[in-house]
Amino acid sequence: MCTQISWPKKAAKIQNEKDLRLFVHKFLRTRLKGLPPQFRFEIKPLSLRPRLVRVVVPAHSEGNLIRVTQLDHLLEELEALGIYVELYYLDDLLDHEEVPG
Repeated sequence: MCTQISWPKKAAKIQNEKDLRLFVHKFLRTRLKGLPPQFRFEIKPLSLRPRLVRVVVPAHSEGNLIRVTQLDHLLEELEALGIYVELYYLDDLLDHEEVPG
């Protein structure tokens, strides 16, 4: 039996930074199928009001345009849930040596 996750209900229950980080992590892992187990998003909550997180993707943005487009659509879904994302790829880290802030 497959249960459908109600993302809006889960998003409404976010009360602290840990909840926010875990919600975004589970959302991305659930919605992005086929990622290898060693693929780890680095997620850092920046604010609860408004909900803002920094996500570092351990991949280059040019590597797979279909995957990048899919990730962009998922970020739009997160925004619709009231969660805003600062997104960084490996290219960004190499250009700036580290993530700002």
